[in-house]
Amino acid sequence: MVALQAQFATEIDKTQVFEGTNVAIHDGSGQLVSQSQEQGMKAGDFYFRSNTVAHYENASWFRRVILRQPQKLIVEHPTTIVMSCPFCGLPLMSQLDNKILSRDPLTLDKPIRCPFGMYDAAHAFQIKDGKIMPA
Repeated sequence: MVALQAQFATEIDKTQVFEGTNVAIHDGSGQLVSQSQEQGMKAGDFYFRSNTVAHYENASWFRRVILRQPQKLIVEHPTTIVMSCPFCGLPLMSQLDNKILSRDPLTLDKPIRCPFGMYDAAHAFQIKDGKIMPA
């Protein structure tokens, strides 16, 4: 199992994600001499993201018979988090059905599994009261 790089979930501003800079210096033959990364997301950083989900449901008896509308369009706006995996540092998004129980400190309903981890060493973690714990 891979060790956690971050034990606490830290909320960041969404603009920090786009302002991260990567500087790589190569020599004349193309070999990497040095590399530095400033700002951007670090392991355990997250921000909230609003999504729009639309789906059809069967309409009520009144809508079907009187108004001749067999289906009704339902539009929802669930909030998810985009987080840098506390194990590997790669970005991931929580599932739409994973409810946010508390925003400050962050508490999620279900554990999150990093899609980049191999099945034998899956990066699964749970967030309760802002603390990140392996699941």
